Amino acid sequence: MTDNGRDQDFFERLTSPNDRVDTMALLRVILSRWHWMLSALALAALLGLFYYKWATPRYASKVTFKYHQKASQLDELTNTYSGYFFDNSPADYLTEAFIIRSQGVVEEALAVLNSPFTFYRTKALRQVDVYPYRPLRISILDYRPEEFENGTFILDERLGLTYTSPGSTLHWADPLLQPIHLPGLTLRVDSLLTQPGYRYRFHYNDPTKLAKRLAEQIEMKEVEEAMPIMHLSFEHQSEAYTHDFTKSLIQSYGAFDLLKKRKSSDLTIAFIRQQLQIFSDSLKQAAQQLEDFKQNNKTLDLRQAAEVTASRLEAIDAEKQKLLVQNSYLKLLEQNLTLGLEPTPWLSMGLDAPSEALFTNLLSQYHQALYKRKEMLLQFSLNAPPLVLATQRVESLQQQIINQMALLEKKNQVTANLLTSQRIKLQSQLLTWPVLERTQLYLQSNYDVNQRIYAMLRDKDLEASILRAGILPTFTVISGLDVEQVAPRPWAIGALAVVLGLLLGIGSIAGARISNSKLHALHHLRDAPKLAFWGIIYHHQGMRYPIDWAHILSDRSLFTESVNLVRSRLTLGNHKESAEGTQILITSQTAGEGKSFFTIHLALSLSKLGKRVLIIDADLRKPQLSYYLSETNLVGLGSFLEAQRSDFPALIRATEAPNLHFIGTQLGPERPAELLQAETFRRLLAYCKSQYQYILLDSAPLALVSDSLPLLQSSDYTLFMARWLRSDRDVLRFARQAALQYPGSNMKLVLTDFYQDGLFEPITGHREIEQRMATYVMSQSDNSGYYAATTPPPWYIRWLSRRSPHKRQH
Repeated sequence: MTDNGRDQDFFERLTSPNDRVDTMALLRVILSRWHWMLSALALAALLGLFYYKWATPRYASKVTFKYHQKASQLDELTNTYSGYFFDNSPADYLTEAFIIRSQGVVEEALAVLNSPFTFYRTKALRQVDVYPYRPLRISILDYRPEEFENGTFILDERLGLTYTSPGSTLHWADPLLQPIHLPGLTLRVDSLLTQPGYRYRFHYNDPTKLAKRLAEQIEMKEVEEAMPIMHLSFEHQSEAYTHDFTKSLIQSYGAFDLLKKRKSSDLTIAFIRQQLQIFSDSLKQAAQQLEDFKQNNKTLDLRQAAEVTASRLEAIDAEKQKLLVQNSYLKLLEQNLTLGLEPTPWLSMGLDAPSEALFTNLLSQYHQALYKRKEMLLQFSLNAPPLVLATQRVESLQQQIINQMALLEKKNQVTANLLTSQRIKLQSQLLTWPVLERTQLYLQSNYDVNQRIYAMLRDKDLEASILRAGILPTFTVISGLDVEQVAPRPWAIGALAVVLGLLLGIGSIAGARISNSKLHALHHLRDAPKLAFWGIIYHHQGMRYPIDWAHILSDRSLFTESVNLVRSRLTLGNHKESAEGTQILITSQTAGEGKSFFTIHLALSLSKLGKRVLIIDADLRKPQLSYYLSETNLVGLGSFLEAQRSDFPALIRATEAPNLHFIGTQLGPERPAELLQAETFRRLLAYCKSQYQYILLDSAPLALVSDSLPLLQSSDYTLFMARWLRSDRDVLRFARQAALQYPGSNMKLVLTDFYQDGLFEPITGHREIEQRMATYVMSQSDNSGYYAATTPPPWYIRWLSRRSPHKRQH
């Protein structure tokens, strides 16, 4: 496998990606710019302090309400209750959050507070509400909101009053006890409660507008769902105003709630009394109807009257039967009387006492007369006068009895007719009494219902009147009124400042990493995959100009060892069979990549091996070697080539280092590109190759001028310099393109001025990359005495390395 192939394979393994984020590497990146972090935290702390001093404070009051079951006076009638308990009924108490923020309640609270003006003083660059202090006592004489211009009042240091509005500016030198007429507002300053030397701003608070603004700062929400407990909070910029307004709001809300309940109670009482009057009239009417019915039907009790009528019908039927019996007996008696002058049997017929006594007397006389006649028949003949008289006496009595019987029969007939008419009347009454009974039951029921409702309404009227006298609000305050500052809070500002400071610091670090387009990570080398990577030259500590040869010759730093590593690759890879020296072109994309400095140290490193080394300053436009080597009085390469001289030894200068020579140049050649392509320069190079083993050409940047392009093909090696954290990432693509365009250049990539900057340390697969780097580049962590110690790593690296569970492999 070729050297380029081995380098490429190693390079791919070195820069292979790993997506795993290394937490310790991320922490090292942040701590690498700890001064950024401290500056960001300090800036955030200053901003937080400024905000704390400048921002208007906000205070919040908190109080907790518990709502009770609400029931109107008619709930017992309708058997309904409000759902204020833990059931699925609607939570009516939630509507109280809207009631307490209503315009009327808030305006009433403002009226209770009685603070129509808000006074301010300038303090610490902000306006401070001085409530409850009032420098003026002012009375409002007249206010017309549609005409008022909402201007600003200023009480100056001389106790003069100024009013400024969009339309005008008015001033009163002595405003005390005089009416002040403004558009839409008339007021009077009753007294001054301040001393000269203070300045106050104040404005009039329109109750309607102020109530709307304050209502937006009122918040009420339930503590827990379906639980009738609510939190009330209010925010304002004045602590005292927050406390007093909340207190007034609770008072106004309670008064509104009581007024609402009293109105409800009054409506209930009015309704009850209205119904009481209605049912009183209805009860009177029902009683009158029942009484009229009883009087019209001559009864007080239909059931008893029905029994009496039935008994009367039975009595009439019995009487009629008695009359029939009497009539039958009278007819029998009449038949017996008409049979002859014989005795007639007599039975009691149930006649009335006079008739019974009369019949008994007549029959008794009749029988006595018959007995007497029978006795006389024994004594006298039929025609005897005494017998004739006795016969006449019997016949006379018989005729009297018959006549009396006729009268009695006629009387019984009249009585029977009367009883029959009475019976018919009683029967018709008995048939109509069920209808009367139903009517009476209806009237009695109507009377009883009206009487019960009237009694109940009378009791409810008394109960509602008693309850109204002792009515209480729907809610109870179950916690004290607490006021606390909610903004700005020191701990919140401090925490926010820390967070913002950290974000600013980390954002600055992230921005620096993201916005950096320079070569700052080894995986950037993947942009030139076919370009051989020969080494990393570490940063040189304490550069000295001009060069201190004694220091360089004795230097054993990591920088020197990294240069020696490139030297080893040069010497081990140099397999030229000819005896001429090796020409090495050192170039870069732009200026400032460290070409000249690296050329000197590489030449010195080669000379330490006993090799004869020559440095040629081939940058005719901006030479640097003379500056580094402090050589001014020399024959310059440019003038030498312009003169087309051939005495080449006169151009070469010796250095303090053994085996090391150089050819310098001076500014001024007009055609540097042509001079480097001239025959004189080619003969110079041929001469140098015959005299030296290594010829190092410090050339001009390839991307700026074309002077060095001819040297690419003629050189055995081309070392392309890319400076760590200085060169753009595009430099790798440029070097790759140059290597492809000039395949004979044998271009190698060297990374110069490398140093560990934690800001750009990889955070994905950091340990694996670091371990691969350790096999290729020099380790700075522990040299074990092989080379001089460099600057120790930063404090955070040493601190993290002691706490990291992973140890570096060296």
